[in-house]
Amino acid sequence: MAQQAEQVPNAATKARRRQEIMAASLRVIAAEGFAAATMRGIADAVGTQAGALYHYFRSKHEILYVL
Repeated sequence: MAQQAEQVPNAATKARRRQEIMAASLRVIAAEGFAAATMRGIADAVGTQAGALYHYFRSKHEILYVL
């Protein structure tokens, strides 16, 4: 049985995903406020799991900084 190669996102895909995360973060933070917003809530808005966000941003504070 052949193993499937793990797909590594290229720079364009990673940049696009960062933009999706930032847009979702803006919606969540606007609705809930920064203090109440969570990485899990942002991940839900993006349609992924919270752990995946950490491949793109170190923290909620970093997301706010780039917004």
